[in-house]
Amino acid sequence: MGRLLNWVLKLYLALCCSILLGMLIMQFFTVRTDGSVKADVIVVLGASLTEDGELGNGSRRRVEQGVALYKAGLATRILFSGGSPYENDEGPTAASVMAKYAYDLGVPATVLLEEGQSHSTLQNILFTRNIMRDEALSDAILVTEGFHIPRSYASALTFGMPVVGFSGAGGWFDLPYIARAVPREMLAWPFNILRGATYLIALEVGYRREGMIGLLR
Repeated sequence: MGRLLNWVLKLYLALCCSILLGMLIMQFFTVRTDGSVKADVIVVLGASLTEDGELGNGSRRRVEQGVALYKAGLATRILFSGGSPYENDEGPTAASVMAKYAYDLGVPATVLLEEGQSHSTLQNILFTRNIMRDEALSDAILVTEGFHIPRSYASALTFGMPVVGFSGAGGWFDLPYIARAVPREMLAWPFNILRGATYLIALEVGYRREGMIGLLR
């Protein structure tokens, strides 16, 4: 038992080091505002809301980065993804609050799209992919924070969401936020892999897609 625990711990530490390396590498490949990479839509992934329904620091940074890319002409639509963090999904969704903030920053309402059902990165990607198909949007620039880019991009590859670029929303110097978010991100990776793989296997063996969505929450 002790040897197994030691092996699991080493595997997890190796995963953590790989994630950290991936975070650093991806900072050098993020989309710039020079127009060298364009897409049909900018997809901004949601983070938490405060207890009074306002955007947290992470969510505000993501919206501001998405708006900056839109104003630089990198896409003609912005899609915000994030459900309600409240019990029984009552109250505003992260997507709706982010969209309102983008509107306040000068983005026309006709440009904005919302995905307000998701409660995890996997659901963010899956539900956003479906909206992209419905809206005939062929590719996306993915916006989130730097530490979240590797897992978001891996989820997009898993579920077939076409991403042509990604952009980190900064926040590396918001030390209290990073101190909470990065360890949580490390822990999220194994669960992300397990849930995503189980979902895809379940579909392959004949389970209905609708019945498996909760697995990704």
